[in-house]
Parts: sequence; C-alpha cells; structure tokens
Amino acid sequence: MEFVRKMIEHRDDYSPDERDFWKRDRYEKMTFAINNFDSLKQQKWLYRKFKFLTDYVDTSAVTGRPVLAISNRELLATDYYRKSPHSRKQWVTARRQAGVDEMLSQQGMEQAISVTMTDVDLYENNITLFTNKFVSPLSSLGPSFYKYYLMDTLTVAGKPCVDLTFVPFNSESFGFTGHLYVMLDSTYFVKRAVMNFPQKINLNFVDYMKIEQNFDRAEDGTRQLLNESTLRSSSWWTIVTVFMPSGMCITEIISMNRMTRLCRLSENRKR
Repeated sequence: MEFVRKMIEHRDDYSPDERDFWKRDRYEKMTFAINNFDSLKQQKWLYRKFKFLTDYVDTSAVTGRPVLAISNRELLATDYYRKSPHSRKQWVTARRQAGVDEMLSQQGMEQAISVTMTDVDLYENNITLFTNKFVSPLSSLGPSFYKYYLMDTLTVAGKPCVDLTFVPFNSESFGFTGHLYVMLDSTYFVKRAVMNFPQKINLNFVDYMKIEQNFDRAEDGTRQLLNESTLRSSSWWTIVTVFMPSGMCITEIISMNRMTRLCRLSENRKR
C-alpha cells in the first residue's frame, strides 16, 4: 500500500498542465463495425442486396468472430492549452468520414460521438465515459476504492517496471480492472496503463471495453501520451478508436494574445 500512496503522490510531478502553455498535434481514427457478421446474417435480405459487403468482413480482436466495418472517421488536429486563464481548444486541420456517416445527419453523429468518445485522462480523479463517472486508479480516492496487487517486474519500452494490478472493492461499482506498469525508480512514473470494465458492471449497450495508453517523458521530464487505443463492444457492435499524438510542444513563446487568437480561429473554423 505504501507503493500505491507514493505513486499517487507523484502523480502530477510531470504533468504538462503545470506549464503555462502547450500544444500537440493529434491523429484519431475510429471504426464502427457490426458484430457477428456470420454466414447466417449475410443471408438476410438487406445484406443479400449488397454482396460486396463480404469483401469488408474482418475478425474481432475480442470475440474472434467476423465483424463488418460500416463507418470510418479520421481526424487531424492541433490541441492548445493555456493554464491561466484556463483554456483548452482544438484546431481541426482535416477530417475524413466514410461509410454510413455520409448518409446520416452530421450534427446527430457529432453529438453521439461527443458523448461516447470523450478523451480518457488517467491522471484525473474521475474519468467520464458514456455520461458516467469512473474512479481513476490514480485518483486520490484510489486506495479506498481499489484493491492493488504488486504482481511482477518486467521491461516496458526498455525501462524496468512493476506490474501493479487493480480491481474495485465492489465489482458492481463504476471503476476499472487492469494494470499499471510503473517505473522502478523514485519517480513512480506510469509507462503504460491497461484498463477494462468489471464484468458485473451495469452499463447500457456496452458489454466490453478496453483502454490502453502508453506514456513517455519529454527532454525536460514532462509527461506525454505516446498513443492510446480504445475498444468498445456490445452484442451487436464494436467501436475501435486509435489516438496518436505526433508530439507535444511545451513552450513559453506562445503569448496569451496569440493563444487567444488561435482559440478564436478554432471556434470560427468549427462554425
């Protein structure tokens, strides 16, 4: 338990949000697929009319059963952060959508995605997913919410780490099960996090979810997210999201006036 307390105490030591400004480029790709697209489902009249759909059948990483991708969304953008006064903005450079997105209301799709596809910040006390708040394993309330187990030592991206497993005390509460791979030095830096939903959790339309994040430190020691992959699945659909920042620029050069102009440009661009 002392190891866990030390890890949580050092949680914000390398946070980029302690800087006055930062920006990062990001690339996101989201794929929406129909589950269990087997030969029986392919014989239904709706699918028989589009025989070419079988060319796009893939295999689910969760169940190993066939799935049919029906939507692909890609985003290229730049995120901006200002500490004081606090502001976060995103400037979208390019967006690509293919599949059923082209036939549906863009406003409706954006609203649905904004609810279900929010960013996951492991370093916050609470993580909002599907309009519900989940307690982070790095939360200050973690020791009273989770059971932690030191499992084994291993190497992650060339760094010696310990595998810290965690499960909620109450298997039906809004928390996670998973692993934190913590560096074996005085920094208690989390190199990788893998999180799942508990099996007994009651969450509408979601049977399975897996989040994996990998972290590193910049030259000045600041924490940065290398990549993130999220898999959400129910009995009839699967959504896979990949998030890859191409780098974080932490600088004092961006003035407050320039930051404000960039934020206004971002807002006008979205309109």
